[in-house]
Amino acid sequence: MRHQSQPSTASQGMDWQDAGGQRVASVLSRPYLSTHGQGDLVVNSVGWFWQLLARLVGHQGVHHSSPPGWQTIWKGYLHFQIVCRWIQYIKERTLTT
Repeated sequence: MRHQSQPSTASQGMDWQDAGGQRVASVLSRPYLSTHGQGDLVVNSVGWFWQLLARLVGHQGVHHSSPPGWQTIWKGYLHFQIVCRWIQYIKERTLTT
């Protein structure tokens, strides 16, 4: 996935496994991915999601820093999955009550 976030393929759209994950990513991107300095990222692309995962765990994403490593991405993916599962849990709780 890291090589897919590079500029040559970063603008390609992602095939989301579920629509819930795509909605969560869109909502999380508002506070975590500012438009300043992210103009080359296409929403719902691999590069966009890569930057979102990195920002979830504190990667600054500035041009003079190195790109996020695999440990940062895995930590971000863990946080993303926790948020998705929490939202799913809340939805199930509200439907059963």
